[in-house]
Amino acid sequence: MKRFIAVLAGLSLLSGCVTIKPSATWMYRGQPATAEQIAQSKQDCGWESDFSKLYDTYKKESLSKAEQINRTDQMLKQGMTCMATKGYSVKTVSGTDHSIKARLSMTAQEMNLVLPMFMGNAIVLDKLETGDKELRFKYTILNRKLSALAPHALTETMRPMLTRDNCHDLYPEQFITHHIPTVHIFRDKQGKEISSIKLFWEDCQPPLAHKVR
Repeated sequence: MKRFIAVLAGLSLLSGCVTIKPSATWMYRGQPATAEQIAQSKQDCGWESDFSKLYDTYKKESLSKAEQINRTDQMLKQGMTCMATKGYSVKTVSGTDHSIKARLSMTAQEMNLVLPMFMGNAIVLDKLETGDKELRFKYTILNRKLSALAPHALTETMRPMLTRDNCHDLYPEQFITHHIPTVHIFRDKQGKEISSIKLFWEDCQPPLAHKVR
């Protein structure tokens, strides 16, 4: 999870100007890349395996947040460079719409460029989506024991980690100003939803008052 937070920090969450219909997409030799092309290129570039190794490095070396962000940024640049040599590039459409809805949409699209990403060996962050002024994180649980937990048990297992990382790293000023929650949806390998946890900025204030949905 900390690795993902570092990625968010490196991408400057919710910053900049975007259009009414913002977009950030992979292109292949001037044309929109297909999901199959993107997946194959990431595999050829060792994208997922490299990030998995990076996660292990964080744990073994007890890296500081600044060092984690720097390592993650380097890994992203290496992955982007590798994909560029294969003919891939990122096309971003920008403009002047500063609405929170448009900026949330751009944030999700930018993050989806580097997903899926392993959160350790048991969980994969598949994609981000935007709802009615909320940011949704969709995960797949790979560990059988974890995915077999009852919904309330999984919620109690994941909530402390999510709250800790959200409160320390994720919430920018815009989230607080616009009262935007993050929703974390956990699914099994068949895509069935197991648990959903909604967190607000207020949940970071002592005493913690978690809003779990």
